Amino acid sequence: MTWAPRNLPLSFCGSLFNIKLVQFSLAVEEARHHLPDGFDPVVRRGRAIVSLANVQLERMRLTWMPRWLGFNYRHVAFRFLVDASGAIGSATEPGIFFVRTFTDRAWLARAADWLTYYRVTPARIHTTADSMLLEQGNRRIAYHLASADTEPRLHGPAIETWPEATSLVQPLDHAYGVTPRGQTVMTHVQRPGWPIRPMEVVGFSTNFFETAQLECGFRIDQHVPYVWQAPRELTSATGSADGASIAQRA
Repeated sequence: MTWAPRNLPLSFCGSLFNIKLVQFSLAVEEARHHLPDGFDPVVRRGRAIVSLANVQLERMRLTWMPRWLGFNYRHVAFRFLVDASGAIGSATEPGIFFVRTFTDRAWLARAADWLTYYRVTPARIHTTADSMLLEQGNRRIAYHLASADTEPRLHGPAIETWPEATSLVQPLDHAYGVTPRGQTVMTHVQRPGWPIRPMEVVGFSTNFFETAQLECGFRIDQHVPYVWQAPRELTSATGSADGASIAQRA
């Protein structure tokens, strides 16, 4: 086994700010195409649930480092809501699987690949207070927000009520990954609260996926302290193909 810092029990901390969560859904078969074996998409009304997370991370650093050594960056990710029971071999609560993660800093993408199992790739990310455009090669995803006085709506076929929409976002506090050796790992995310509120999303479009349909959106405008705990192995090495590369394919 090749040694790398990501094999160490490293935890990170920082602050999340200007958080936007755009919920969309995919055809189940397309969602499965992006997930490693053993992970099943969580399905509502025949559609798989995905969050586009657009977040500013501030003072990000290893937990033992002083705050002044932290750095800031833009983090955008496709977070699939998944059932990992098949990968773990026992029943478990739904969690998130980062199918694609992007940053506007190329050096950070290289560092993340060295330090974690959650691969990050560089992209051109253009953000304003009410819009985002991410481009990587010929792929893109974009959205706009309606004015603040616009009543938020549910747009898609998978989610029917705001309580249901909130239940698919609010409790998520653990993320799954797959190591190059085929081990399933889980990272627990600690934060004191997750005070989401609905927002109205318009102009959603993407060619990263073929069957994406907008569902709804949430936002958090305040800073949220955040700890990304060291990943914990849930299965032993299987000798299977690189699950991370399966999850990252376009």
